[in-house]
Amino acid sequence: MTSTGVNPYGANDAYCRESITAQEKHIGAAPVLRAPDGMAEMVTYLPISSPFIRFAGRYVDDAFGVAAGYNFFVFEAMLVPFEITACNVIIHYWSNVVPAGGIIAIVIVMYGLINLLAVKWYGETEF
Repeated sequence: MTSTGVNPYGANDAYCRESITAQEKHIGAAPVLRAPDGMAEMVTYLPISSPFIRFAGRYVDDAFGVAAGYNFFVFEAMLVPFEITACNVIIHYWSNVVPAGGIIAIVIVMYGLINLLAVKWYGETEF
C-alpha cells in the first residue's frame, strides 16, 4: 500500500497503514512509531547534533528550542537518581549484605569514573 498525499509522517505512513489493516494489534503502536521515524527522516535530511533541541528551535520557535533544551536537561538530571534507586532495589532483591548508603556511594563513584573516561567507554557503558 502506498501513501497518497503529503503528510508529516513521511515514508513510514504507508507501512503503518498496512500494518494496521493487516494486524489489528498494531493500532496502538503505529502512532507511537511515527514520531521516531519522522525524527529519523529529518535527521537523514539534515544531520546535526542535538536534533531534538535544534529542530524544535528551527522548525517551531527559538523559545520552544530553549524549552526543549531545559526539558532534556531536567529529564537527564532526574534519570541519575532513578538509576541509582533501581540499582539499589535490584541489588537488595538479591542480598541485604551491603547497606543502601554503600550502594549509592559506589554507584555515584562509578558515574564519576565513567564520565572521566573517554567518550568511547562512556557510550559503551550507556549502551
